[in-house]
Amino acid sequence: MTIEELSARMEKVERANRRMKAAGIAALVLVAAGVAMGQAATPPKVIQAERFEAVDMNGNARGVLESGPGGNAHLALCDGLGKVRFEVSRIADDAPTLVLRDRDENSRAILTLTQPDGDPAMWVYGRGKKLRVGLGAGPRGAYGLTVTDQEGKAGVSLGVDMEGAAQINLSDKDGKVLFRAPQ
Repeated sequence: MTIEELSARMEKVERANRRMKAAGIAALVLVAAGVAMGQAATPPKVIQAERFEAVDMNGNARGVLESGPGGNAHLALCDGLGKVRFEVSRIADDAPTLVLRDRDENSRAILTLTQPDGDPAMWVYGRGKKLRVGLGAGPRGAYGLTVTDQEGKAGVSLGVDMEGAAQINLSDKDGKVLFRAPQ
């Protein structure tokens, strides 16, 4: 082997060594960047905002969580057309309220706790926004159930007053009492 051959071979080995050093440094930089980005991607423990919106792939509203006037919390879930169909809120007197809505966003069922005692109450509405069923607490601790006709006129009322006495009223379509007990 001549000196020229040995020199060419040495230069070839040194060139390969330089390429391996460059590749090693690039790999080290990529690993360090990956570690740094992984540490930066740690999610926050608390996210705060006055309003959050959930949207579908097309940007249509599917839900809203917000703090309304007076700090009242409000959650609304929408159908595929963006119409509110389900709501949970805390209304002005701190009463938690759940509302189910139809396709036209009319309230069809409402469940709440009345104030100041926190007694439960429920209302079910028919078409035309007419009350069909009411169930809940009345004044001074009385409880009752009312079922109405399509016009919202009372048909049957059942209740228990605060002393525990039962009451029943049956009415005709014009609201005339047909039966009442106790008399």
